[in-house]
Amino acid sequence: MKIEFIKSATGIGYGYLTGAILDCTQAFGKEMIELGYAIELSAEIASDLPENLPMRKELLAAGIDTIAALKDIATPESFQSIKGIGQKSAKAIIEFIENL
Repeated sequence: MKIEFIKSATGIGYGYLTGAILDCTQAFGKEMIELGYAIELSAEIASDLPENLPMRKELLAAGIDTIAALKDIATPESFQSIKGIGQKSAKAIIEFIENL
């Protein structure tokens, strides 16, 4: 399984920094994904989300991998419930969607 770290895992005892790509066991990869530290790269490849979408990696990590799914939850509260997305980021995502 191939994963990309969307935030540093140094705080939990690993030396992986944001942006690190790792070919790892299924068990380790799933653990890092469930903890919100990584996304599976194959999930990113299948996505139709634009590359310049704010907080794209966090949205992918939350399982939002299509524009249709993104539009279905397009409220500030929905986006803020996703790990790593705050008020400013939620507003930026909504503005991005409005300009699609």
